[in-house]
Amino acid sequence: MTVQLPEKVAVFGVVKATLADVKPGAFIGVGAMPQPDGSQKAIQVMIFTESQRGTGEGHRPWDRPGATMTNATVDTTVTTVDGQVVTVQYKDGEQKILITPEAVIRAYVVSSRDELKPGAHNRHRPGTEEA
Repeated sequence: MTVQLPEKVAVFGVVKATLADVKPGAFIGVGAMPQPDGSQKAIQVMIFTESQRGTGEGHRPWDRPGATMTNATVDTTVTTVDGQVVTVQYKDGEQKILITPEAVIRAYVVSSRDELKPGAHNRHRPGTEEA
C-alpha cells in the first residue's frame, strides 16, 4: 500500500525500555488492571517523548475488559517487594500504579521518514515540526 504523508509529519519508533527508564517527570501511558486497594497493576507502560507530553492525558477505560489507561506524568517512584510503585499525576487526579517485572515497558523515540519501512513500529502526528 502506498501512503501519502503530509509535508510536516512526526515519526516515532518504539524501543524496548526498562523500569529504570520510568523516572519522575516522565510522561507515560499505562495500560493496567484495577486492584482491590484502588491502585492499578501495569500490563504495559509506554514512555512518551517530551514532544508527546500531554497526549491523551487522563484516566479512562482501556481496550481490554476491565482494564484502564492512564496517561500522566510520573510524580514519585518507590521500590517495593512486588515491584515499583509509581504515582502519576494528570489534570484531574492521580493514580498509584504497580509496575511488576511482568509488565511490558516500551519507549517512543524520535525517528525520521527513513525509518518508515514495512513491519516497523511508528506513530505520526500530522502538522508537527518533528521528523
